[in-house]
Amino acid sequence: MKSLVRLDLGFCRMLKELPAEVGKLEALKQLLPQYCPKISIVPDSIETLRNLEILDMRSSGIKKLPESIRALQNLKILEISETKIKELPESIGALRNLEILKISDTQISELPENIGGLQNLEILYIGWTRLKKLPNGIGKLTKLRELDVACSNIFEVPKSISNLSSLQRLEFHRCKKLQSLPELPSNLTSLSVTCQSPRLPSLSYLTHLKKLQLWDCKILECISELPSTILELSECSHVTDVEESELPKSVNTPFNLKELWISKCEVMQVLDVSQLSHLTYLFADSCYNLLEIRGLDKLIYLETLIIKSCNSIERLDLPKFGSVKVLSVENCRKLVEIQGLDRLEFLERLKIRGCISIERLNLSKSTSMKKLYVENCERLVEIQGLDKLELLKELGISGCPSIEMRDLPKSEGLKILNAENMHAPKKAWGHLMEASTRFRKKWTEDD
Repeated sequence: MKSLVRLDLGFCRMLKELPAEVGKLEALKQLLPQYCPKISIVPDSIETLRNLEILDMRSSGIKKLPESIRALQNLKILEISETKIKELPESIGALRNLEILKISDTQISELPENIGGLQNLEILYIGWTRLKKLPNGIGKLTKLRELDVACSNIFEVPKSISNLSSLQRLEFHRCKKLQSLPELPSNLTSLSVTCQSPRLPSLSYLTHLKKLQLWDCKILECISELPSTILELSECSHVTDVEESELPKSVNTPFNLKELWISKCEVMQVLDVSQLSHLTYLFADSCYNLLEIRGLDKLIYLETLIIKSCNSIERLDLPKFGSVKVLSVENCRKLVEIQGLDRLEFLERLKIRGCISIERLNLSKSTSMKKLYVENCERLVEIQGLDKLELLKELGISGCPSIEMRDLPKSEGLKILNAENMHAPKKAWGHLMEASTRFRKKWTEDD
């Protein structure tokens, strides 16, 4: 047993304790008592496990870590998420070789200042805790690549966070008490934020940023400066409708942002994406006062556009170059027009649901279409170009009582059809009607 290198006690739900004798396993590299809810104490004898590299106690009954944990100088991974631990021992800062620390979903309310001693830490997950603030010492974690503080009680972030020169992913979403953000690390590639401020700080220096998520920023009025061309937008000023070639370029701020997610930004009226020329994914949900997505027609690389529950928006101007492959518009009750839909020749998946004001859809150029769903569009009277969708595999049309179907799909591969509450002669649908009411497909499923 002294040569044992891995001890996996996972899911031993009746195991009540780790025996002190575990300290005799001097060659042990992995100790895994995860999902053992009756184990509540880590014996002090653990300090003799000088070769231990992984200690995984997630979802166990552990309530406290011993100070003797400082002796585990070869420890690389410490996982104590989903436990009853309320605090970390001061000795945690002595784990010089620790690379991954996960304490999510615990009762921890603060981190020791000497956490900055974890000089090799690369991943720190402290979300779903009672944490109210981060210690200044966190700025010493210069090798940190991922920091997840999501769903915590944090209300302020120290300025020292800007010193995290290796940080790429930063998660502050659903931190509903967070009032503002300091200057952030310049190498970020992914940023997710919930912030109770009408404006975000300038993000123009985040030249490596590829993904930006803004969740539940209820009083956010606009995104004033993003990492793209510089137009000196210190305020949410109007951007004139000029060609991209006419915009001033900056060698210090290349176009890198690929994904933009915005949800429950209830005050925002205008979302200006005209500078984000490399955007491939745009998601907007429950922005109830959003009137306009400005510059959408300039996004020549946009592949996925999802708009949900933006009840005030009346018109969407799609990109002038038809690169969009996935388009989903749901519960936009005032939307009357999707300008440019007729030129999306690469569109593969279209979902229009609960858009009660829209009257016509033109799919005459969308010959690549594979999945089409139109639901609960009460005023929709016509879908043009259905007969040209020769690659169509899935079709669902329901809750559209005003529509009259004339030009029907000619796709030989069409296997699924939902055709309810619409005017169409049954004989026109032929064999396709056989599958009409049996099917309800999840939009997220792929072939």
